[in-house]
Amino acid sequence: MSATAGRDRACLYLDCPSGVSGDMLLGALFDLGVEPETIAEPLRSLPLGEWSLTAREVERAGLRATQAVVRVEREGESARTLADIEALLEAGTLPEPIRARAAAVFRRLAAAEARAHGESIDRVHVHEVGRTDAVVDIVGTLLALDQLAIGEVHCSALPLASEGVARGGHGPVPLPAPATLEILSQVSAPIRAGDPAARAEQVTPTGAALVAELATFGRPALRLDRVGVGAGARDDPGRPNILRAWVGVAEPAALPLRPVVVLETNVDDVTGEQAGFAVERIRAAGALDVWVAAAAMKKGRSGLRVTVVARPEAEGALATAMLRELPTLGVRVRDERRYEAEREVRQVATPLGPATVKLRRLPGEPPAVAPEYEDCAALARASGRPIGEVFAIVEAAARAAIVDASSETPAE
Repeated sequence: MSATAGRDRACLYLDCPSGVSGDMLLGALFDLGVEPETIAEPLRSLPLGEWSLTAREVERAGLRATQAVVRVEREGESARTLADIEALLEAGTLPEPIRARAAAVFRRLAAAEARAHGESIDRVHVHEVGRTDAVVDIVGTLLALDQLAIGEVHCSALPLASEGVARGGHGPVPLPAPATLEILSQVSAPIRAGDPAARAEQVTPTGAALVAELATFGRPALRLDRVGVGAGARDDPGRPNILRAWVGVAEPAALPLRPVVVLETNVDDVTGEQAGFAVERIRAAGALDVWVAAAAMKKGRSGLRVTVVARPEAEGALATAMLRELPTLGVRVRDERRYEAEREVRQVATPLGPATVKLRRLPGEPPAVAPEYEDCAALARASGRPIGEVFAIVEAAARAAIVDASSETPAE
């Protein structure tokens, strides 16, 4: 069991102005208070030979930071395969969650190297990321996160070098390194242009694999507690080569605010039945919502106002549908935003048969249940019961199966 079991888990945000590497990340965690020796002790159970791990305070472009330093007395087999690394991890006494997460990071690295070099994942050698210092960086980072009781990790957009060449185990490679690009593409990582003056690697394959495995991209809402600053190996003039680790308590999730378009038109020469049919067609064309309201038209005539809410990308298709299905010459459009509850459609078993329900979820609250009319109407016809009674039966079954079950707390 983790030493942090039972404690509240913190939220970590990785602010990467100059990129991310294994030693930068580990240095930032040391700066947050993790002692290198507490990380080195479980790492020594791995058959890695002679090595040492220390932390030292340095400056990067005038800013203070902590650098994680791994020194290896004599590097053994540096071109390890994935099987070699998995055997190495199995040979130690690491906690099982740490071992499994480390293996997942190395699988990402091996898969990226295999694709970049046209080899199978079983045969590819991971070269630099299989060296002892990289193993210490990766496993050490996971141990440090556990020691700090980090429950969730988030990461900023990553700066990638626009040009330059790095030397790897397969020879010179263009920057960004092929393995780095492959890893980041697998998680749709947000990227931005790196400093063109750096002409050096800013996101290493090791750093990319760690954030791809551990982090969600984007800055969370949190109450900030403390910040750790990790240093990269280079001290570039005018560019602080640092990574900042922000630790705090995540704020409750806010309702998402999303853009929508509202399309409207007025008609005064359409029957209620025709309007109802048009609404069905417009809804099928991709509308989020459609409604019809009475309106007073010119010369005192009675008419209808048809209002449609849609995602911005559906605007053209819905305007066309409204012009086709309704006797109107124009459709008004305006941009709006709306807060949206999370929603889900589920099928539940009831005493009358299966029925579909919609769940509405708000942060920190149990889901609200809304039975679907068509299913309830079918059950009412089949059972002979009033539809209001059927609605109550379906809602009670859904609450018992979904809402109440989700709020139960397992016994200790």
